[in-house]
Amino acid sequence: MVAVGGPSTVRAGKKLPMGSVHSSGVRAPELTPETRLRLMGLSAREAEVCLLCARGFLIREIAPQLSIAGGTVKAHIARARYKLQCPSVRDLSALLLREGLITPEDLIDHHR
Repeated sequence: MVAVGGPSTVRAGKKLPMGSVHSSGVRAPELTPETRLRLMGLSAREAEVCLLCARGFLIREIAPQLSIAGGTVKAHIARARYKLQCPSVRDLSALLLREGLITPEDLIDHHR
């Protein structure tokens, strides 16, 4: 049985770094940022909104892109912040950066 969690995969009691190859020839799966956020307890939509928000997109830009209302975007952000224990969107962005889910280039202001 393969259990997925954190930055490695556990196989038969041994941790494998993500992307490494086990002696049996099985490659540990590379996880997308969305999948890693799902493993941290977020819903698929919360993860999607969270990544867009952390990358600097505004609520009024995220809502039409995802075909949802601005209030729904705010609700997803609030739930993600609560689940990840981030008091602000800035802290949320810092967490995602620390976890390698976004890059410093993602934080560049794209509104200029």
